[in-house]
Amino acid sequence: MNKKIVLGVVVLVIFLGLGYLYNQKNEEFKLITNDEELAEFMKDMEEGDVEEYLAKKDQLYAQDIYGGATPEETLDLYIEALKVGDLELASKYFRLEDQENELIELKKMGAVDIDEYVSVLNTHGGSFCSETFGWCEINGVFNNMEVSLAKFILNEQTNKWKMESIKN
Repeated sequence: MNKKIVLGVVVLVIFLGLGYLYNQKNEEFKLITNDEELAEFMKDMEEGDVEEYLAKKDQLYAQDIYGGATPEETLDLYIEALKVGDLELASKYFRLEDQENELIELKKMGAVDIDEYVSVLNTHGGSFCSETFGWCEINGVFNNMEVSLAKFILNEQTNKWKMESIKN
């Protein structure tokens, strides 16, 4: 009878151990979005983790359908989403790593603030792009001065322009 109990405990431990390992490998993938998350990743990193992370990140970027064919189109799509109050859609025009934080920032703004924000963004005009480095900057007018409104990067996998930063 003792052998049956010991065998049952061994089988249970093996089953729970395999379940734990399966869960660790299949937990939802999360992009690194800040220095603290990067430090945590580096601390717990094992061989092959960087390659696996980059492969999953590339896969997410290949599936990303949000953005325009030009930086100006992306900014216009962003503005339209803000005008109709779709903050989640507006946040999707940012780099994948920044979407969560941008959504939080947008939710902190009230309707009046968003209207004023849209007014500033609608002043967009000239742009400066570096095809070599795959980024663009769009300027606009704020307090009667020309300022950088937004910076964009090209998602090379989908040829969609994503916002990297924007004047808030």
